[in-house]
Amino acid sequence: MPSPSDGVVTPAAAFPRELTSREHEVLVAMLRQASPHERDVTDAARARRLAMVPEIRVTGECECGRCPSVELVPDASPQPGRLILEAGAPGLGVLLFIDGDRPSYLEGFPVDVDGTARAFPPASELHF
Repeated sequence: MPSPSDGVVTPAAAFPRELTSREHEVLVAMLRQASPHERDVTDAARARRLAMVPEIRVTGECECGRCPSVELVPDASPQPGRLILEAGAPGLGVLLFIDGDRPSYLEGFPVDVDGTARAFPPASELHF
């Protein structure tokens, strides 16, 4: 179960850790609604990945200081069949990497060159 939080995580957080409430909310929204450019995602694939959410833990955080990106497995290196789901929010792009049929990296990146976004937005602000 996600911890109650506004989505901001301190750098000293121990890993692995549970998803924050906001990370959980965004991950579920991405799995339910986001689509890749290359191909469609089947309902069965969405359901299979959503069933994994209770077991998913954060194993690392981006250290750039400008984004809320988190690793969801110990090794987020590309695997055969990588799928990238996309969404946007005001001032932030959101990507969910699926490697080996498992969510592996939830990325939030500022769309402005000098922008900073230290937390994911509410899922209701995502555009699919």
